[in-house]
Amino acid sequence: MVFTSTRQSDEQHITITVRLVGDMLVGDPHYIQFFNILVRKCYEVLKLKLVGRHYFDPRSKVSTFIDALMFRENSVLKK
Repeated sequence: MVFTSTRQSDEQHITITVRLVGDMLVGDPHYIQFFNILVRKCYEVLKLKLVGRHYFDPRSKVSTFIDALMFRENSVLKK
């Protein structure tokens, strides 16, 4: 599968090729590792900052912590 895009900063054409190299099952230790990497990248895109063990939105006027997937932590680890 090939994805193409144009970078907005300098109009450079980018091509990303993705290929299947194996299956990742829910009980696989790499499954949790992959999930954690994916979630951390999402936090970066949302510009959330890590403080202690929780992510916060520094632009927010309300001083409450944001951890969008905390409620799923138990269900992901139990599978």
